Amino acid sequence: MAGTRWGRWLGLVTAAWVHCISGNNYTFSNYSHALKTLMGLTQLQLNGLSVAKDVGKAFGLLAGLASDRVPT
Repeated sequence: MAGTRWGRWLGLVTAAWVHCISGNNYTFSNYSHALKTLMGLTQLQLNGLSVAKDVGKAFGLLAGLASDRVPT
């Protein structure tokens, strides 16, 4: 019974993380036009910003862990 309880909590926490992490992938198109207009970006610059957002999200955790461990 205890294993099932932990499995359910782990499933809930995992689902919450996936929900938080993947949200911006789907909402960027909702505000990208306003961002482009407000900042005067070209479509190419907006595409670069979108790629930087995705790369930062993909490797941000690793970079954060490395900055905590590597002395400056």
